[in-house]
Amino acid sequence: MNGTTSHYAPKIFGIPDSVCEQVGIIGQWMAGDKIGIHANSHTTSKSSDKPSEYVNHPAFIHHLKLDVVLFDPIVRKLVNESNGTFLAVQKVRKSKVNQNDIQSEYLKLSRQYRSIVRACLENLQEVASNFPLKKEQYLKYVAIFYNIEYIWHLCEILFIDVVPGKWNAVLPQMLDWIRFHFPKCEQQTNRVVASIEGGLSSTLGGSGGGEAHPEYWHALTGLVLQGRVGEARGLLRLHSSARQEAFRAIDEALRTMPVYTVYGGFSVTEFDMRWRCWQVSCSNKIDAGVFSSWPELDFIARILAGQEKVLDEAAKECESWEQMLAAWLLYTDPTVKSFHLGSHASRCIAQFRSQGGKFSVPKAVDSLILSLMESNLHQVGVSYLDHCPTEGEACLNLLLPRVPLTSEKRALKVIQIAKQRDLRHIVLSTCKVMGKRALARKQYGLALAWALRSQDAGFATHLADRFLEGYSASGEFASDSHSYLDLLDNLGSCMLISGRLTFLGKYCEFHRLYRAGDFREAAALLVSLLSSHLAPKYFWMTLLMDAVPLLESNDVVLTSDDTYALMHCLEELITDRNSEMNRAIGHYPIPYSEDYDDDLVGDDMEDEMDDLTIDTNTSNKVTMDRAFKRKEGLIRLALGRNLARAIVHEMSNTE
Repeated sequence: MNGTTSHYAPKIFGIPDSVCEQVGIIGQWMAGDKIGIHANSHTTSKSSDKPSEYVNHPAFIHHLKLDVVLFDPIVRKLVNESNGTFLAVQKVRKSKVNQNDIQSEYLKLSRQYRSIVRACLENLQEVASNFPLKKEQYLKYVAIFYNIEYIWHLCEILFIDVVPGKWNAVLPQMLDWIRFHFPKCEQQTNRVVASIEGGLSSTLGGSGGGEAHPEYWHALTGLVLQGRVGEARGLLRLHSSARQEAFRAIDEALRTMPVYTVYGGFSVTEFDMRWRCWQVSCSNKIDAGVFSSWPELDFIARILAGQEKVLDEAAKECESWEQMLAAWLLYTDPTVKSFHLGSHASRCIAQFRSQGGKFSVPKAVDSLILSLMESNLHQVGVSYLDHCPTEGEACLNLLLPRVPLTSEKRALKVIQIAKQRDLRHIVLSTCKVMGKRALARKQYGLALAWALRSQDAGFATHLADRFLEGYSASGEFASDSHSYLDLLDNLGSCMLISGRLTFLGKYCEFHRLYRAGDFREAAALLVSLLSSHLAPKYFWMTLLMDAVPLLESNDVVLTSDDTYALMHCLEELITDRNSEMNRAIGHYPIPYSEDYDDDLVGDDMEDEMDDLTIDTNTSNKVTMDRAFKRKEGLIRLALGRNLARAIVHEMSNTE
C-alpha cells in the first residue's frame, strides 16, 4: 500500500527433536491459529518401499502458535479491568443525567482507565527487571502500552476534558500532559538540589551555588519551557549570584507572568492584553541590556519574550516535538484553540526534525498525534492499517465503506484515501451513495458531479434522462432551488462516459449557439443529433419543435438535405408512435378530432406555437394524441415551407 512494501526478517524457531532434524518436517494447520509440526521423510516414486529406519523412535507433534500479547497474564489483567471501565462508560451513556454530569463522569472514567494502564506498565517493568530472559519482550510491551496511555491522555484533553464556553482552551491541559510525560527537567532539578544538599557543589566548582552542577542551566531552561514557574524561581535562588540585578529581574518576570486558568475570571481579550504587556516588559529589559552579562539569563528572557528564533534554538532542550509544541504555544499563542493545533504542530515537527539524528526519522506515533490534533481520526486508523503486513488491507476494505458519510468533506476524504490505495470499488460506492443522496434532495447538479467523479456510466445516463425529462416538462434546465446549467455547459470530455450524457452536452451546446445568434451552426448541430440517432427517441419531438424557429427564420439556415433528414426523422417518430399506440389500445383507432384541421389554419406560426400547451399530468390519451398531432402539423408545415424556400435558394445560387 502507498507504493511501499514492508520487509520483515523471518523468525527462526528451534524444534528440540532429533528425528525432525535428521528426517525433515511437515506442518499442517490445526484448530485456531496453531500449526502441528512432526517428522516426515520426503518420498518420491523412486524411493524404495521399505520400513523407515526411525519406525521405533518416539514420535512427537509440536504445536506452533502465535505469541499474542493479550494472552500474557499481566496484559490479561489489563484487558479485564479495561472491560470494567468500558461497561461503566456504557452505563453512563444510557443514564438520564444532564450533559455536564455525563462529561464529568466520562472524565473520571478516562482517568481511571489511564491509571489502569499505568499500573500495567509498572508490572511489566518489574517483570522485565526481574526476569532477564523476558526483558526484551516485556520492554516492547512497555513501549506499546506507554504509547497507548500517552495518546489516550491527549485524547482526553482534546475530546473529553473540554469546558463549555471557555473558548476551547487546551494549553493548560497540554502543559500538564507534557510535564507528566517528560520529567527530564524535573529529574535534573532534583539532581542539582541533591548535589547542594550533599555538599557536592564545593567539590564540583567551589562556588557554593547550584550553577556548579553541569545540569543547572539545562534544568532551568527546561522548567521555563514547560511553564513550571515556581520550580524555575526556586532554582534561580540556588545560584550564588541570585541577588544580582539580572537574577532579580528574571525572577520578577517569572513572578508576574500571566497564567490562564479556566476559572480565573479573565476574558480572552483581557488575558491577551495582560500577556502582551508582560512580554513587552520582558523585551524592554532585554533591549536595556539588563541580562547582557549573563548569556544564559538573556536566552531565557528571550524565550519569555516569545522570540521565535530563540524558541527554535531551544528545541535542543526538548525530548520531543510535542514538548517543543507546548513551549511554542505557551510563549507565542497562549490562548490557542484546539482546532489550530494542527498547523502549530506541523511547524514544530519540521523544526524539530531539522536537528537531524534520531529526531529526523518520523515515527508512526507522530503521525497519530498530529492526526488527533488535526481531528483527522479516520486518517489515524488508516495509517495504522497501512503498516499491518497481512490483514491491514483486508480490514481497510471492510472498514472504509462503513465510515458514516455525514458530510461532503468526509466523503471526499474517504475517496482520497481509497484512491491513494487503488481501492476503485470504494470510490465508486462512495460516489454512488452521495449521488443518490443528492438525487433524493433533487440536487441534480450535485448528483451529476458525483457521477462524473466516479465515472459511473449507468448513473450518469440515469441523471441525463432526468435532465431531459425535466426539460421536456418545464422547458429549462433548472430545478426550483438549484441551477445546474453551468455544469451542463462545461461538461467537456466528461460527457464521454455515457452516450446519453454526450447528447445532453451537445444539446446544451445547441442552446448556447442559438442564444449567441449562430443559427447555421445551431441548425447543423440539431440535424446531426437527430440523424445520428444519438438523441433518445422520446426526445425527438422536442428536437423537432426546436427546429421550427430555424425553419421559419427569415434566412434559409437549413438546406434541402437537412429538411429531408428532419422529415425522415418525423416519419420514423410517427411510425413508432403509431405502433406503440396500437399495442397499447389493442389496435382500436384513435378518435378523429375535428379541431385538428382547424388548428392548422392560419399563417402566423408564432401564434400557433404560443397556443401549444400540454397538460403533462393528464391521463387522457386522446388529449395527449391531439397535442402530439398539433405539434406534428406545425412541424410538417414548417418543413414544407422551408423545403420550398431552400430549393428556390439553392437553385438561384446554382444559376
